[in-house]
Amino acid sequence: MAACEIEQPQQSTEASEDSQSESNQPPRNPLEPTEAIQLVYLGSAGCNFCTDEETIEKINFIKNRLEEVAEYLGYQIWFSGIAADEDPVVGYEHLKMTWPYHEINTGAYYYNWGHMEYIWGEGEFAGPGVVPQMLINRSTYRIEAAGMSIGNAFREEQLIQRYTGAQDITQLYEVLSEEDMDGIAEKLGLINLLD
Repeated sequence: MAACEIEQPQQSTEASEDSQSESNQPPRNPLEPTEAIQLVYLGSAGCNFCTDEETIEKINFIKNRLEEVAEYLGYQIWFSGIAADEDPVVGYEHLKMTWPYHEINTGAYYYNWGHMEYIWGEGEFAGPGVVPQMLINRSTYRIEAAGMSIGNAFREEQLIQRYTGAQDITQLYEVLSEEDMDGIAEKLGLINLLD
């Protein structure tokens, strides 16, 4: 498993004015329950594997192809990007290399919310403290109304697959490079996932 222990970059980069993405829209009406396939990318600007041009190309391909597979299966897709960088601007710039995302989390190094959830979490989400990682989850989002306001919001997740390190991400890339959508879905554990 090729993976990085995080090294912080020496310099900070400025945030770009081009922070909006045309395709970065949340799925459906947020007041309606939503079930989706969620792809979580955990990376860092301080990791050579995460910033390698070939790895970036693979991550972008994985996102695009998984979106095609989800559409083929009739599922919604949700992309989450998490950067293990102390400086949130540096993490943001790193995540922009694999844009778009529906949500991002950056800053606070390994103590940010994303790492607390997907690496230091409990049960099936407990994982190794290395990057890059990609997780495929089943995610359910729902809101309970309280009169004219939101009473509570819920997000339930189930881990389907975890890919840790450059070798695992290459394996995911190879699976998604196949032509047979049903075969891909079966290998990734996505058949009848949301039934």
